[in-house]
Amino acid sequence: MDSDPVVAGVDHVLVRVDRHEPLYSILTGAFDLPSPWPLASHPAFASAGVSFGNVDVELVRFGPTFGRTGGANARLYGIAFAPDGDLRTSERRLAARNVRHSGVVPYVRRGWDGTLDHLWNAVYLGGLLDDNLWQRGVFALLRALPESFAKSRPSGARGDVVALLDRAFPNGMAFLVEYEPAFSEAFEREESRRALRERGGGPLGVEGLAEIVVGVENFERTRRRWTRLLAPAEERERGVWRLPGGGPAIRLVPRRKSGVEALVVAVADLATAAAFLEERGLSGGVEDGVGRVDAGSLGIDLRLVERSEA
Repeated sequence: MDSDPVVAGVDHVLVRVDRHEPLYSILTGAFDLPSPWPLASHPAFASAGVSFGNVDVELVRFGPTFGRTGGANARLYGIAFAPDGDLRTSERRLAARNVRHSGVVPYVRRGWDGTLDHLWNAVYLGGLLDDNLWQRGVFALLRALPESFAKSRPSGARGDVVALLDRAFPNGMAFLVEYEPAFSEAFEREESRRALRERGGGPLGVEGLAEIVVGVENFERTRRRWTRLLAPAEERERGVWRLPGGGPAIRLVPRRKSGVEALVVAVADLATAAAFLEERGLSGGVEDGVGRVDAGSLGIDLRLVERSEA
């Protein structure tokens, strides 16, 4: 296997929402976590960021909001990885490792003056959270589509994004992302990390995201796929990889249905964090050194551990 890495680390984690509230207000208000980018609307989605120090969490709503008031409001949906090098190099390494992937997919937005702005490129990864015919067909189409054509029209004009995601990525998505410099300069990532340190991690004492827990069907087969993607990162234990750059580890757990299951947050003092959650009516209890935020309030599984246990 090629010893050069594909993945440099976790860029951000996606939480798919129908409405950004109340989750955004709990994270940035009650928990006092900084926001590296405020709520911004694009033709195909609306997004807001929350900093956990070493990685950002993106609350993203795909498609319009009207008529979508039922069902769960939020769920953990995906992992965006930073590539090691450029995405063209990543494509070659993915092909050499037999990791299913799309071609390089640009995201293009039409500006207020009618001009087209190229914001980022992505390469979508298959077989890690989902593996279906729709996904394979989409990947084949994206590889065949000339990049010049994809950059010639706004991304929001490409049909019903919600229907496409629900068919090709029903359990969530993993992808590599590379931003255009002019777009990434609008993020306040470093400022948000510094602000979190200055706030002492907020009332929870957040020190960073320790782990991303991913449930997978057919554990051994899927583990081999993740191993090929993440090499040369070594497994700390079976199905657990610590990636470079000080970001969160990836932990696979066997489940009947695949998907991003939980975020494990390192805090300075678990007892202090648990007491704050209890006071605010947001506690899901503490067991075996792991605190939980009430999932009914957040809509996602957020777990707390002391840094020494991370």
